[in-house]
Amino acid sequence: MAVWTAIEIELRHALYLVEVSQAAEHDSECTMIRTVMLSRSDDALGLYQQSAVDGITPKSISLMFPVESEHGGAAWCIDRLTEVWEADEPADAGIQAKIFAKANGGYFVDSLFRTSLDQLTNWRPISKLSPPMSA
Repeated sequence: MAVWTAIEIELRHALYLVEVSQAAEHDSECTMIRTVMLSRSDDALGLYQQSAVDGITPKSISLMFPVESEHGGAAWCIDRLTEVWEADEPADAGIQAKIFAKANGGYFVDSLFRTSLDQLTNWRPISKLSPPMSA
């Protein structure tokens, strides 16, 4: 098993962290928690929505997104996602934007056209995600 000690992120766009549990090969009573980083929301949702396959059970999805820091540099925030909807893009109804509810409040829009939340109507629910873990 390879363990990463560093990751260089070249593009400053949102990334998705999917946490899964996996039964240990040598001991079915022991589970390991793993985190998978994905760059596309469709890939993150696809992994999350799989029922337990090969002993892997999805637990949560978090959004890691860039923000400006108070010192003028770049910083990253991570927020657990709780629910996801889709809506037609105003520029092309054949393309859907994804709207994610964040556990700490607010929404994140994954839009090909960078559509803002207030421009999206007729939200259709896709999935309720795991409730946020209590501190």
